[in-house]
Amino acid sequence: MVEQSSSSELTQHISDLVKLLTYASIPPGDKTSDKFKVGHAFFSDTVLLYSLTAGKYSFHDLISVITYLIAHPLKHPRYRFRAGIAFGDFYCDPRNNVYAGKALIEAHKLEKEQAWCGAALTEEAGNAIIDTDLYSRYLVKYDVPMKNGRSENHFAINWTQAGHGLIGEESGWLAREYDTSLTNEEKKEIECKIKNTELFHFNKCVQCKAYRDRLRTSENS
Repeated sequence: MVEQSSSSELTQHISDLVKLLTYASIPPGDKTSDKFKVGHAFFSDTVLLYSLTAGKYSFHDLISVITYLIAHPLKHPRYRFRAGIAFGDFYCDPRNNVYAGKALIEAHKLEKEQAWCGAALTEEAGNAIIDTDLYSRYLVKYDVPMKNGRSENHFAINWTQAGHGLIGEESGWLAREYDTSLTNEEKKEIECKIKNTELFHFNKCVQCKAYRDRLRTSENS
């Protein structure tokens, strides 16, 4: 998106992202607060999110914020997120714009390999939450679609548990918006990612599965 946008469009895009992040991160009922639940930094079209402390609850905040960021704007073609989540050594100095560490590298590599709108955890990050309530509340084991038609089994954020309108279709419900400057190969790659995202919803969304079952029952009666 960065390559096809003017500076004014990018400014608006970043402004919208900040608003999204603010809504996702500020505790419910306290929208006037400036105390974010996670640390964040913007690099072009990339958003870096990180826990503010090493404790379990701070990692919980990180997972909940990422869940919101994926689920809430998903139907808008320009605001779809893909995330890699790692757990481990990470150094940050926001005042001097310094961010480094093994966890950052691992998260970046995992994010780049995925072929969908969603979020997967590294093995170490998955092991860190397996015995917490995060697993049942936010996560699911899934064969995450990767580039070149591969898949890898990871813990993934089950964003379908976030509130959204009922969807009866298996596919085709996510809006498509292809820039005219894209090549056919690039459009094909984007379409594959969208279909992988719709397939995850079809397989994992409990409320929409129940809705489809009711529709079938009604049609057969």
